[in-house]
Amino acid sequence: MWERPNIPYIGETRDRYIVVVVFAIVFGVALGTSIFGHTHVFKIPCFQNLKHDHWCTKASRQLLAGEVALEAPALVSCVFPLHAASYCAFCIRRQPVDICSGCDLVGYCSQRCREADSPDHGVECRAIRSLSGCLREADSDVWHQGNALLDALLVARIARAELLKDSGAALLASPFMGRPNVLRAMLKAPSLKIPVAIAEATLATASEFPGLLPESWKCRLNTQSRQANLERLVAILMQLQINAICVLEHMWFEPVGEALFVNGALANHSCAPNCQFMTCFGGEGVRPVLKLRCLRDIAPGEDLTVSYDDQARPVWERRARLESSHWFLCKCARCLEDRSNNNINNNNNHHPNHSDHTNHSSHSNQYTI
Repeated sequence: MWERPNIPYIGETRDRYIVVVVFAIVFGVALGTSIFGHTHVFKIPCFQNLKHDHWCTKASRQLLAGEVALEAPALVSCVFPLHAASYCAFCIRRQPVDICSGCDLVGYCSQRCREADSPDHGVECRAIRSLSGCLREADSDVWHQGNALLDALLVARIARAELLKDSGAALLASPFMGRPNVLRAMLKAPSLKIPVAIAEATLATASEFPGLLPESWKCRLNTQSRQANLERLVAILMQLQINAICVLEHMWFEPVGEALFVNGALANHSCAPNCQFMTCFGGEGVRPVLKLRCLRDIAPGEDLTVSYDDQARPVWERRARLESSHWFLCKCARCLEDRSNNNINNNNNHHPNHSDHTNHSSHSNQYTI
């Protein structure tokens, strides 16, 4: 089943596990409304404190509990269609919005947000109606209250962002990274039914509305390039499944949108994490920013980790959910200790088609299928 990652742990939506950013009630409102005033404050100071080593993030100096180790602005973001009438499509704050007359879907709280989003929405606006129609014609499981439209817009935005220098999109982990033959073989598998349908709808729309996808993709040509483009879009959708984070409305703990924070996505999983995510809102003309806050003191060279799931769940449930949503079998120290303490048989802890020898540790964003 097509799922969203579940970091960390309050509730589920549309049969996808919600990514919940904690510390929101305690810190979110104050940080989100006072610190960030304009785009230039969205620097990433983490690089003097951290080093990125093959899809993980390590501390390069001593970090103290409560310290913010990393600030990552959103590379791309979108509001869930169900909330588009109440939340600004760019800053993702709950504000009175003026709905775009071209698509009748997204709205903006200010001219600054409208102008800031114009590079993306300018190429999407005319295509949204056609894209929605293609997705609605697919299986009912695909449309799912319009959230397939959000996935399609996000995947197109990432495809366009990959052309930008230093976008960082290529750093994102995927279970199919470096395994094109595996991806090709799985395109007809039930587990990829929804991402394949979204990718096909996006390609069909891009052939009608140039600019939705990069021109180099040659979406108008009915040749072998279509199959290659389909594989590329499905691979990006898998990156989204593993790396995207739901944007949480602080006051009501309600997921209202989704964003991709590239540097934040480099933090790997542990069932005993040393860090926690929190989102902050910067006001007009500014996308949300993700902060990685230390839960305890962290030594130089130590991996920075967050929990992708509810830490209160039993080990067998945590591992099964992580394997379903993130395509790896967790072997963090806590999981191994919990299994040992509970004398759990290995065969009860993972999918029958997988084995411990074909999965990497949860501390690595390398995946084996």
